[in-house]
Amino acid sequence: MERCYLDEYRAWDVLLNRHYRDRPRGQGADAMQQVQRAWITYRDRKCAYFQIHYSGGSMARWLGAQCMMDTTARRAIELRFFVQDR
Repeated sequence: MERCYLDEYRAWDVLLNRHYRDRPRGQGADAMQQVQRAWITYRDRKCAYFQIHYSGGSMARWLGAQCMMDTTARRAIELRFFVQDR
């Protein structure tokens, strides 16, 4: 299960990076960069918490991988909105 989640996470990450690269420039570009950096920190800490909460358990790794997939997918969809809504 972990491998499947991580494979899908990587696919969403490609889309996320594509949408971020294609984001509107100009007014708000610096703010978007700051938001994205903060979001990455949030995602990584949020998903790492599963390793802490379920430490030593068999669920820790696949729940962390599922978190990375879900959180990245949601952000990719958000960024797509910003790219399309120019």
